[in-house]
Amino acid sequence: MKWTTIDAVTPDTKTSSMVAPDKRSGWTWGNNGSPGQRQASEQATIDKEREYRRIANTIGEVVGTAAKDAVDAKLNEAQNAAQYSVRSTWGDQKQNINLTLLVFGVIAAHGAVSWLRPIINTANSLNGFNPLDLRGILQLISNNQSFGSDDKTPLKKGDRVGEWVVTSGFGNRSAPTAGASTFHRGVDLNTPVGTPLYAPVATTFDCRQEDGGYGTFADSDVLMAGHLSQCYPGFKQQGEVFALTGNTGISTGPHLDLRERRGSEFINPTRGFTERVMGVQSVPVQLASHTTNASPQIKAFLDTIAWAEGAEYNTLVGGGTFNNFSKHPDIYNPQLNSDAAGKYQFLKSTWDQYSKQLGLSDISPASQDKAAIAILEENNVPSLLESGKVDEAFCSVGKVWASFPCNNYGQPQKSTGELRQKYKEFGGTVSPQTAPSRTLDLLNRGAQRI
Repeated sequence: MKWTTIDAVTPDTKTSSMVAPDKRSGWTWGNNGSPGQRQASEQATIDKEREYRRIANTIGEVVGTAAKDAVDAKLNEAQNAAQYSVRSTWGDQKQNINLTLLVFGVIAAHGAVSWLRPIINTANSLNGFNPLDLRGILQLISNNQSFGSDDKTPLKKGDRVGEWVVTSGFGNRSAPTAGASTFHRGVDLNTPVGTPLYAPVATTFDCRQEDGGYGTFADSDVLMAGHLSQCYPGFKQQGEVFALTGNTGISTGPHLDLRERRGSEFINPTRGFTERVMGVQSVPVQLASHTTNASPQIKAFLDTIAWAEGAEYNTLVGGGTFNNFSKHPDIYNPQLNSDAAGKYQFLKSTWDQYSKQLGLSDISPASQDKAAIAILEENNVPSLLESGKVDEAFCSVGKVWASFPCNNYGQPQKSTGELRQKYKEFGGTVSPQTAPSRTLDLLNRGAQRI
């Protein structure tokens, strides 16, 4: 079966389609023969790819050295000329000298890279790069990528990476299912469908399809990732989502098959590299409440929201988790028409609003709590709880969280009785009361759903 290139969704366009078979290669991974035939075919493909990459790496090293030398020469030339010109005109006024040097330096760097760009593009090394991103250019074309943390320990079966476990290691193995390879060029992680994968370095991803084999998979100069549910092709900066894990191709269940490349070879994926791909923080994020200064009533109310939404700090809407808390994941679920994430299921647009309003630099648990409390304050929840009007407090945010009463979104809702019970279990205080008299009025409020 032939691979086809997938013009898959990006987090911005939220659309997907399939295009014609890939014209760039004659790959024929995956056939209906025996596992031995599959392995022989796969090895032939890898050998061909290895030779292509060897040639590209050689060109990259030569061009990279030339680029660095040319940029250094241009900068030195511009600096000397600028210093002479400025001093002859203004003397030793440092401020003017520094400003002029900065302008000349940027112009020189841009000129040098623009001169080299056609050569570099011949080696197909600059797709998606800004020509002023000199460090990124030299890093990519010289194949000296940084792979994140310094932990070079090869992973083995049974190792944990964040919340996931390596279920199949690198190397020889018994085929887990008919048609699977007996030599594993990567490691398998027991990821649920929809787990985001992050670019470990700035690079370009191709999205391909192998029916009955690797399934939907992402391919780049540094890795291959298989059995995906979604793949986002094109250039990605380090830390950007390039795919979601799935259960496509030959598979015994939802998982990720991750392969790490070094030059033209697949190597046993290392811990640091895999942690970068999975978005595991260097300092583990504690998924516990961070509302240390909030009242018991507010803490209980927040936990009640999370229970009703079925979420934790790392939850993606519809299932799956994320581990990169530097920014909102912005992962769209087409079935639910939502990109909500986190303990309080913030939409990307809502998170952008409150992170800017509150000066939040990430979507860490502490930041999520702060944004949720701000929404509660806007809807008068603290005052209602202080007055013992718990049911009315639930209703006041009904148009914010669809799982609460007092909205007509048509989604499953928790009753006030269920919410009240959970609120008490989480430490909140409840005063006996009847249904709120403002219910019908609240249904027509202009509160924004998050």
